[in-house]
Amino acid sequence: MGNEIVTKALVLHEMPIGDYDKRLILLTKDYGKITAFAKGAKKSKSKLLAGSQVFCYGDFHIYKGKNTYNVNQVILIEPFHNLRKSIDALTYGLYILEFIEFISVENNTDHEIMKLVLKTLKQLELGHIDLELIVKIFELKAMSYMGLSPWVTNCIICNSTENLNFFNSKDGGILCDECMNDKNAILINKGTQYTLEYILEYPIEQLFKFELDHVTFDQFKLVMKQFIDYNLNKKFKTLDFLKLEY
Repeated sequence: MGNEIVTKALVLHEMPIGDYDKRLILLTKDYGKITAFAKGAKKSKSKLLAGSQVFCYGDFHIYKGKNTYNVNQVILIEPFHNLRKSIDALTYGLYILEFIEFISVENNTDHEIMKLVLKTLKQLELGHIDLELIVKIFELKAMSYMGLSPWVTNCIICNSTENLNFFNSKDGGILCDECMNDKNAILINKGTQYTLEYILEYPIEQLFKFELDHVTFDQFKLVMKQFIDYNLNKKFKTLDFLKLEY
């Protein structure tokens, strides 16, 4: 078919349309975020039933019309079923999808974002490190891919590399003691600065291999909450289901 495209995609969101159809938000490898319709996907015998659910990742055969995309077939690669075995893992996973749906741009391809999302969901399934730490790592890396990366190597105002004890999203990153003049700046230690540097510098494959002490982790969480609130100004609904220690 001349208008059929085949691309790897992840279902970020599914919405019912009428009695039998679905509207899907897909993160695709080759076309970025797109909206597609899955006709008859809610029918019990539909060939699209399994592949049109959130978290489903596979090869999507999609008919590209003049103004719409319609899913014809899904060859499932990874459904991430194990996320459903833990309410925390499931909720964090849904948050990852909501976060990416919000920050992604329609028809803007980014292979690294796709790789990051899949890697993060797999880490949530495995649970080898703290689930909330997995999410914080994801948030920072994802925002950096979208061009929202804080300055963390030296003081963003005077370029000093000494006494880098504060972080302030309004200023855009790390501050030294002398340049800190905002009561909302967050006190950080060397470990927190190194954590930020490490996540921003290293590739996805090396991100989910460390733990943090309680003080550094608490500071890292405060930094990410402030950074996301300042830059995105978005309340994510899925976080209401979790008791995050912000």
